[in-house]
Amino acid sequence: MQTLPQYIVNALGKPRPRAFAERLGAKEWRFTSSREMLERASSIAAALRFSGIDRGDRVALIADNRVDWLAANFGILLAGCVAVPIFATLAYDQMDFIFVDSGAKLAFVESTAMAERIRKHCPNAPRMIVFDGQGNDSLATFEAGGAMNLEKGRAALAAFTESVAPNDLAVLIYTSGTTGNPKGVMLSHNNLTSNAIDTFASGFDDMQPDDSVLSVLPFAHVYEFIDALGVIQFDWRFYITRPEYLVDDLKSVRPALMAMVPRIFERLLAALYGRAKAEGGLKAKLVPWALGIGREYAEATVDGGSAPVLLSAKYALAQRLVLSKIKPMLGLDRVRGLASGSAPLHRDIALTFAGLGIPISEGYGLTETSPVVTASRLGALRYGSVGRPIANVQVKIAEDGEILVKGPNVMLGYYNLPNEHPFTPDGWFKTGDVAVPSSRGYFVIADRTKDLIKSGG
Repeated sequence: MQTLPQYIVNALGKPRPRAFAERLGAKEWRFTSSREMLERASSIAAALRFSGIDRGDRVALIADNRVDWLAANFGILLAGCVAVPIFATLAYDQMDFIFVDSGAKLAFVESTAMAERIRKHCPNAPRMIVFDGQGNDSLATFEAGGAMNLEKGRAALAAFTESVAPNDLAVLIYTSGTTGNPKGVMLSHNNLTSNAIDTFASGFDDMQPDDSVLSVLPFAHVYEFIDALGVIQFDWRFYITRPEYLVDDLKSVRPALMAMVPRIFERLLAALYGRAKAEGGLKAKLVPWALGIGREYAEATVDGGSAPVLLSAKYALAQRLVLSKIKPMLGLDRVRGLASGSAPLHRDIALTFAGLGIPISEGYGLTETSPVVTASRLGALRYGSVGRPIANVQVKIAEDGEILVKGPNVMLGYYNLPNEHPFTPDGWFKTGDVAVPSSRGYFVIADRTKDLIKSGG
């Protein structure tokens, strides 16, 4: 077992000159080395520590994805504080509830305009440090002050960090409040470090040093945060984009690996069909035909099957005329695999990408499980399933079909809700999801035990 400060220091201690990248202008990328990220995080930790923020205090993060977000989050954890990530699009009444419930002492936010809106609508908002701000409450000033204190207090900060234990609370993530107030999921240091290690322990053997990973999902969601934690273990480059830039940045980065949600896969396919229709002529008929043939071929050949001779011939023609051109057009010509999670991926979508030669590894998890429970290993995919349990995580099916989970990734509990105890008497976490086991230990999600809907959004 290890703490997040230990994990982060070990991971970022490996020298990588281009470890992180974010957009700078229309087509340029600004790189941050692993050493620079560690120094920035340490400076932010020192600024927190020497400005009265104590071990275990909660610090919120409210911003879109950027390198500053990671530096601040790592800094919060290095300081022994508890990170409280909040979606920038969250309704203000729920945001204010989180400020009160978590007892946040400080918040890092995107911009001065965002800070002003939060102050206007959230009477319980704490002091805010602004990423793009100026003056005393800007990240630049806050970080510079921390850097000065770091030089004279590095030993004190190290001692402060070392006092953190693996089972201490590290991250407090609030689930959706659509059925009431949001619930704070308490995740420990060991919950997150174990899940990052176990999730990336298999299925990535083909990745090479300096391979690119593109990140588009919000860091405020544990799914993408564990992606970031997993990636920094390796000599890969972590590119950070936003949904509005995704199409361009796929072609710019040409990633080897990327985590997505089903809605993004659906939009990419819709864009292909829409572009072909807009161009008209033969292409308007040829592209849908080729994608359909690719899907049929993938359906016939998955799980060790074989395609009829005529279908194989059609697939070879579709490859030559259309399919071989789509991967480079999308920026996916170097991709080794794509991961899908957070909501069910339709089998037809997965098979269409498989027909393009783009495998999608589908997994399953919840915020309460840090989040990954099962994953499909590249090279051993069973489309329509969410794979098998990752290392060190146990899964069993209750008599009513509910998925029960036990492992180092299962949360400490719900914050300030001692009567909420979703565990069996013998310690299995009750997920509220229903699954059926298929052959060779794979799982297929079937339903919810409660009347709840989870969309692909």
